[in-house]
Amino acid sequence: MITLLVTALWVLAVVARPYQWWRVALVIASGLAYVVIFSVPLAQKKFLLDPSNVVVTSAALGIGVLGAAAIEATWWIRARMLGVQPRLWRQSPTTARMAGAPTS
Repeated sequence: MITLLVTALWVLAVVARPYQWWRVALVIASGLAYVVIFSVPLAQKKFLLDPSNVVVTSAALGIGVLGAAAIEATWWIRARMLGVQPRLWRQSPTTARMAGAPTS
């Protein structure tokens, strides 16, 4: 479950690009919701979670981080293969006009 949540959160973070304040807030809110699911005993019972085994939890978290790294690498490689300049943050209309770039 941890592996799935970490990779799902990273997919959301990649799909939310180029970032704007509300997209960053969405990713943060999603991440905080996952932390709550694993922190609150009632939620642990509801979702049948047992994070008490440190070895299994650490392994799942590590695999999730590897999955997130693979997703990130795929995003950068895809952009390079298509010849697209990847953007993490959306340009403001003023900056875009000064650079001569489209604002959408």
